[in-house]
Amino acid sequence: MFTGFAGALRDDLAIGDVVVASELVQHDLAGPPGMFVRCEIPLLGVVELPTDASLAAAAVAAADDFIANGLTTLVTAEQLVDLGIGRPSVHVGQVATGDEFIEGDLKDVVRRRTPDALCADMEGAAVAQVCCELGGTPLCVIRAISDRLRASATVRR
Repeated sequence: MFTGFAGALRDDLAIGDVVVASELVQHDLAGPPGMFVRCEIPLLGVVELPTDASLAAAAVAAADDFIANGLTTLVTAEQLVDLGIGRPSVHVGQVATGDEFIEGDLKDVVRRRTPDALCADMEGAAVAQVCCELGGTPLCVIRAISDRLRASATVRR
């Protein structure tokens, strides 16, 4: 299980939503031109690094249950409003990973590179690659949407 935060690449994702990765892609990986396609991991010959389907299904069920039954026992309605969180929802799909913090025009670049990605993080695909190289160690990646990857990032204090 690997958890953390990510920025939304799709407009239908909101702050507080949960993304359970079906696969991960290194969006900024580019080997020598003509030798590798963008996002392909040299020596592995793969672009998409899959997660474990049964772990993902369990994560979706747990996230749905928490949103329905546990969230408001830990966070008040006022706190949710202050954080900009409405009614979170759970999504399953591709997560794009890269070395740069994404803001402004970089969001469009990542969307072009990985049109199926729901969100962007900075470490998920690296963990998935290690799991792959260790013979397919089961992996589940869960991300909470922390921001919408707008023109400039701000920190709320």
